[in-house]
Amino acid sequence: MGERRQAGAVVGSVAIVVSLVVYARPQEVSGQVILIVGSTLVLLSLWRGLTHPRPLLIPWVFVGFAFISALWSDHSWTVLTRAAALAVPLILAGIIASNVPFERFLVIADRTLKTIVVVSLATALLVPTIALTQSAVLYGTLRGVFVHRNHMGYVIILAVIVLLALNWNLRKVRFRTFAWMAVYVLALIWTGSAGAVVLVLTSICLYGLVRWLASVRSADRGLLLVSATCLAAFAALVAVPLVPNILGLLGRDLTFTNRVGIWRGAIQAWQEHFWLGYGWGSILGSEDDAASVISRSSGWMVTSTHNGYLSTALQVGALGLSVAVLFLAVVLVRTLKMVVVSPGPQAIWALQVVVVLIIGDFTETRAFANIGWFLLCLVACYGAQSMARSDRFGGSW
Repeated sequence: MGERRQAGAVVGSVAIVVSLVVYARPQEVSGQVILIVGSTLVLLSLWRGLTHPRPLLIPWVFVGFAFISALWSDHSWTVLTRAAALAVPLILAGIIASNVPFERFLVIADRTLKTIVVVSLATALLVPTIALTQSAVLYGTLRGVFVHRNHMGYVIILAVIVLLALNWNLRKVRFRTFAWMAVYVLALIWTGSAGAVVLVLTSICLYGLVRWLASVRSADRGLLLVSATCLAAFAALVAVPLVPNILGLLGRDLTFTNRVGIWRGAIQAWQEHFWLGYGWGSILGSEDDAASVISRSSGWMVTSTHNGYLSTALQVGALGLSVAVLFLAVVLVRTLKMVVVSPGPQAIWALQVVVVLIIGDFTETRAFANIGWFLLCLVACYGAQSMARSDRFGGSW
């Protein structure tokens, strides 16, 4: 039993490192390669006889929608392949949560993300043609070892979240933490990603909120959390007239870097296949009907909808989108319960990840693709284990 547990920890640790690197979409790594790498990790875990958790209902229903969408898609084989790519991170997340304690996961994730950021910065300084964006509009912005600067920005967000969670139990912040935070801030500014800046600030505010909640009586946390949520919603409403000014400070305008035209086209395309969508992964190819509609609206051939909810709706329709939103809502509610009952490293990490995914998907495609989907599944799997141990909450994910 000891050897099996040790093997599980080793394979699980390898899975964490490889998944964080691969699902962040490095340069020259295709979707097929990502699927092969993930499948290899799953097969390795099966070969080593690792512990596999009970499947989580809602995310597997969503994955089922992705597979079933092949029935009405014009590219059935492509849909099946990309649906399998959606299933693999969910399996890996369960394996990792079952074999690697959360505290160990944080340490491994922290070291991995730090390495990625350092390598990206070193590459930018030594070989700028690889690590810096070369397009005329965004020339010189940091993309690191990834295909796009927004991917680099997202990795920095995750690095900040993990760093904050690791420092939860420290009575005073170490110099090392300040130094790494400075590195992350400088790298973030270099990416030129306004969305990443907003999400990092959001994460820091959430960290401060949970820190404050942890210092008050547990009986008062629920009411204070609801009050803080209402206050944040009120502040957001008050800030609506100031949106143009806020965007101006971030170097953006009301088109959200020409995203509005893309969103308008995506909504038009969704209306043509409202309930069932076009099939998973069958919307942005050069011959896909949805891509044609979106491109006519935006004025150029698009490679992203820049909205995770619209992307999901286009692929699996309103029915699949409702399952996806339900999954997000359940994970968020369970995470908030964890914050109220036992605020700590896992609670703050999970809350930051979920909120970043929910907010970030209004301008990017993260929560149901690549590293965002992998992390969302990890939050769900670790959360399910935590609640099972505490035996405070019933029900199933």
